[in-house]
Amino acid sequence: GGGAVAGKEGGGQSAAQRAAERRLAGDDVDLNHLDKEELDEYKRLMQVEFDKNAIRPGDPRYQHDVQVEFEEAEEDCGWDESDDFVPSDEEDDDDMELPFLP
Repeated sequence: GGGAVAGKEGGGQSAAQRAAERRLAGDDVDLNHLDKEELDEYKRLMQVEFDKNAIRPGDPRYQHDVQVEFEEAEEDCGWDESDDFVPSDEEDDDDMELPFLP
Protein backbone atom coordinates (compact mmCIF):
# COMPACT_ATOMS: atom_id res chain seq x y z
CA GLY A 1 0.00 0.00 0.00
CA GLY A 2 0.95 3.57 0.40
CA GLY A 3 0.02 4.97 -3.01
CA ALA A 4 -1.63 8.37 -3.04
CA VAL A 5 -5.16 8.56 -4.33
CA ALA A 6 -5.21 10.32 -7.68
CA GLY A 7 -8.10 12.51 -8.59
CA LYS A 8 -8.65 14.19 -11.91
CA GLU A 9 -5.03 15.34 -11.82
CA GLY A 10 -3.25 12.32 -13.16
CA GLY A 11 -0.23 13.91 -14.70
CA GLY A 12 -1.82 13.46 -18.12
CA GLN A 13 -2.70 9.82 -17.47
CA SER A 14 -6.09 8.40 -18.35
CA ALA A 15 -8.32 6.79 -15.74
CA ALA A 16 -7.49 3.42 -17.31
CA GLN A 17 -3.75 4.02 -16.96
CA ARG A 18 -4.07 5.14 -13.32
CA ALA A 19 -6.28 2.14 -12.45
CA ALA A 20 -3.93 -0.30 -14.18
CA GLU A 21 -0.87 1.14 -12.42
CA ARG A 22 -2.51 0.81 -9.01
CA ARG A 23 -3.58 -2.78 -9.68
CA LEU A 24 -0.06 -3.69 -10.82
CA ALA A 25 1.46 -1.99 -7.78
CA GLY A 26 -0.80 -4.07 -5.54
CA ASP A 27 -1.98 -1.02 -3.61
CA ASP A 28 -5.14 -1.32 -1.59
CA VAL A 29 -7.30 1.35 -3.16
CA ASP A 30 -10.24 3.00 -1.44
CA LEU A 31 -12.73 3.02 -4.30
CA ASN A 32 -14.80 5.64 -2.45
CA HIS A 33 -12.16 8.26 -3.23
CA LEU A 34 -11.84 7.75 -6.98
CA ASP A 35 -13.36 9.94 -9.64
CA LYS A 36 -16.14 8.39 -11.75
CA GLU A 37 -13.89 7.58 -14.73
CA GLU A 38 -11.31 5.75 -12.61
CA LEU A 39 -14.03 3.92 -10.63
CA ASP A 40 -15.68 2.80 -13.87
CA GLU A 41 -12.30 1.53 -15.10
CA TYR A 42 -11.79 -0.45 -11.86
CA LYS A 43 -15.25 -1.96 -12.30
CA ARG A 44 -14.41 -2.89 -15.89
CA LEU A 45 -11.11 -4.50 -14.80
CA MET A 46 -12.86 -6.42 -12.02
CA GLN A 47 -15.46 -7.70 -14.50
CA VAL A 48 -12.71 -8.85 -16.87
CA GLU A 49 -11.04 -10.72 -13.99
CA PHE A 50 -14.38 -12.23 -12.92
CA ASP A 51 -15.20 -13.37 -16.47
CA LYS A 52 -11.72 -14.91 -16.81
CA ASN A 53 -12.23 -16.98 -13.63
CA ALA A 54 -15.92 -17.83 -14.07
CA ILE A 55 -16.83 -21.47 -14.65
CA ARG A 56 -20.00 -21.76 -16.73
CA PRO A 57 -21.97 -24.65 -18.25
CA GLY A 58 -19.96 -26.04 -21.16
CA ASP A 59 -16.63 -25.44 -19.38
CA PRO A 60 -14.82 -28.75 -18.70
CA ARG A 61 -14.41 -27.71 -15.04
CA TYR A 62 -18.16 -27.01 -14.59
CA GLN A 63 -20.05 -29.12 -12.05
CA HIS A 64 -23.77 -28.69 -11.38
CA ASP A 65 -25.00 -28.15 -7.81
CA VAL A 66 -21.71 -28.51 -5.95
CA GLN A 67 -22.26 -28.76 -2.20
CA VAL A 68 -19.41 -28.43 0.27
CA GLU A 69 -19.29 -29.16 4.00
CA PHE A 70 -17.05 -26.75 5.92
CA GLU A 71 -15.31 -27.46 9.20
CA GLU A 72 -15.51 -25.11 12.16
CA ALA A 73 -13.30 -22.06 11.83
CA GLU A 74 -9.94 -22.38 13.56
CA GLU A 75 -10.01 -18.79 14.75
CA ASP A 76 -12.66 -16.16 15.39
CA CYS A 77 -12.67 -13.53 12.65
CA GLY A 78 -15.02 -11.12 14.42
CA TRP A 79 -16.21 -9.46 11.19
CA ASP A 80 -19.81 -10.50 11.73
CA GLU A 81 -19.96 -9.51 15.38
CA SER A 82 -21.11 -6.15 16.61
CA ASP A 83 -21.39 -4.63 20.06
CA ASP A 84 -24.46 -2.74 18.80
CA PHE A 85 -26.57 -5.86 18.20
CA VAL A 86 -28.68 -6.98 21.14
CA PRO A 87 -30.87 -10.04 20.46
CA SER A 88 -34.49 -9.69 21.47
CA ASP A 89 -36.08 -12.11 23.94
CA GLU A 90 -39.53 -11.22 22.65
CA GLU A 91 -41.13 -13.49 20.07
CA ASP A 92 -43.74 -10.98 18.89
CA ASP A 93 -43.09 -7.30 18.31
CA ASP A 94 -46.65 -6.50 17.11
CA ASP A 95 -47.47 -4.61 20.31
CA MET A 96 -44.31 -2.52 20.17
CA GLU A 97 -45.05 1.21 20.34
CA LEU A 98 -43.57 3.32 17.58
CA PRO A 99 -42.87 7.04 17.92
CA PHE A 100 -45.32 9.39 16.26
CA LEU A 101 -43.85 11.12 13.23
CA PRO A 102 -45.74 14.13 11.85
